[in-house]
Formats: sequence, C-alpha cells, structure tokens
Amino acid sequence: MKLYILISTIDEGIKKIKNILKEPQKNIIYIVSHQYQDKKYKYIPKELLREDILVSQIKGKGLSKNRNNAISLVNNGICLVADDDINILPNSFNIIIDTFKKNEDLDVACFKIKTEKNQPEYKNYPKNCSLVKKIKDKKYYVSSVEIAFRVNSIKKNKIFFNENFGIGSNIMIGGEEKVFINDCIKKNLKIMFFPYYIVQHPFLSNIKKIRKYDNKKIILNGGLDAETIGKLSILKALLVTIYKIPSLLKNSINPFKYLAKRLFGAFYILKNKQKK
Repeated sequence: MKLYILISTIDEGIKKIKNILKEPQKNIIYIVSHQYQDKKYKYIPKELLREDILVSQIKGKGLSKNRNNAISLVNNGICLVADDDINILPNSFNIIIDTFKKNEDLDVACFKIKTEKNQPEYKNYPKNCSLVKKIKDKKYYVSSVEIAFRVNSIKKNKIFFNENFGIGSNIMIGGEEKVFINDCIKKNLKIMFFPYYIVQHPFLSNIKKIRKYDNKKIILNGGLDAETIGKLSILKALLVTIYKIPSLLKNSINPFKYLAKRLFGAFYILKNKQKK
C-alpha cells in the first residue's frame, strides 16, 4: 500500500518543503503542488530533487485548486493532506497505513494535530475512535492536515476540494476541509476519527488568528451554511443573528450588518455553486 503526502505550497513556500521531508522510505511518495504567481518563484530547490518526490508547478493561487492538482496526480493508494508549515511526527506513516489496512471498508480517516510544547490542545478531540457523521459539532471539527483518504473512493465519487472555499479563493477565506468532509458524508463514504497524533502544528492556525466577528469569518459562515443546507441558510442566518444579538451588542457589532454579511456569504455560494 502506497502513501502519498500531498503538500500544497505557494511562491516562496517551496523553500519550506525540505523541513517536512523524512528520509526516503519504501511506498512513501511526496506530491508537492507548487503554485506561483510570478515566474521568479518557478524553481525547484535541490533538496526536492529526489526519486520519492514529484513537484508539480502551476500558475495562480487558491489552496483548494492546489490540493485538487495534487490529488489529480495520484491514481491509487492512500493520500495524506498536508501544508508547508507542518511537521510530520515519527511513526505517522505506519499509523496511517496500518489504520487503512485494519479497516478495509474505511474511505476517510481523521487523526489529531499535536501542538508545540506548552501550548494547549489544538481542539477538543473525542477520546475514542468514532464515526464522523457531520462536519462540525460543539466539541470537534475536522482540519485539513488531519485527513487521509483512499484516493479511489474520492475519485470514484467525484469528490474534490471546492474551489469556492479556502485561502486564495475569491471570497471564502477557509472552510474547504469542512465542505470536503460534508461531500464525503453526502456520498455515504465511511469516515472515522482515530485518536492518534500524526502531525504537529502551532496552536494558532491562520483561521484561528482571525477575530470571531471579523467580516470575512462572518461571510464564510454564511457560505458554509449555503453549501451544506442550501437555501435554508437564509433562514439560518436570520435565526443565528437573533440568537447572537446579546453577544453582538456586547462586542459593538451591529446585528443588521452581521446579518447582511452572513447573507452575502450565503447568496454568493448559492449563486456560484460548484458543479460536482
């Protein structure tokens, strides 16, 4: 069973890939999808000139587009989603491969992110193995770099990262992993959480650094609702706004402006639904 590490990076991020790499191992292949916005970034560092590394360079931006390019280069085996700022933990490759070998009907596996020393847990993870039946609940949500999947299951069901979402997209600053998992759920794929650390990442991710009521995050929440529940997202935007009025006023946020931003996100996605 081959394991493909799908690493997305952009521009000068190609320089950081060397920090992720491990010593060459049998059946472990790195797929580096490198987006560049200027030709001065279109080069391959000598550290990446290895037989177990494939570098694909494409012009443009958009994290989801980058991830989809990496997926397109794999035809079988297991894929692990990765970014250029993670550290793959020792024995992670064995953990991932063994998980899929022991669970032959498993399509998607979700693992854990370990934070750096003296930092809090990345999120409130379940304590035991469990089925993932929805994209978010009060205690747990899925992050991109926790996801591994059988590429045949994904391609057979025409699942990909929605390019309306993610860093570098036109409007939505994140959420691509939530839409991806939701699409897997809609296709009745078997998705399970396993309480094993596989990668290390600082506690503060790009999305966590953004304020709770930042306009971009409000728009994103409206867009995620539209992608997952369709036109009901319009009603949800109204109900959520009413529920949050005390919190909005406490944070000096105009409820009408909050509702307008949430509806903007919902209408944008409803209008620009990406074809499957």
